[in-house]
Amino acid sequence: MNNNENKSERKFYLRYIDAGGVLMAVITDEEVLGMKAEDPQSGVRIIVSENFYKGELVDLDKIIEAMEKADMIILTGNRCIEIAIKLGFVNPDSVLKVGNLSQAQVMKFGY
Repeated sequence: MNNNENKSERKFYLRYIDAGGVLMAVITDEEVLGMKAEDPQSGVRIIVSENFYKGELVDLDKIIEAMEKADMIILTGNRCIEIAIKLGFVNPDSVLKVGNLSQAQVMKFGY
């Protein structure tokens, strides 16, 4: 199996949270679960804990569906963020990068 095939098989963790009537989707690249990063100058830390980020292990179609239906999205990891950027959910300038971890948050507002 070559490297590209291996990458295409990587999955994502997806967890839904009902936050007082607001549907939140927490989407995480499977390979970043358990990682931590900190910027000592700003004090910003990202801790990808199993308690919060680990949900159902899903494929690409499921995270796209989650991004479309959720009111709020928390994305952690370069792969899921890149997908969200390509789909127009995330502006690349709004991605938080701390060490080797990236995170983005999306809030949708209906009028």
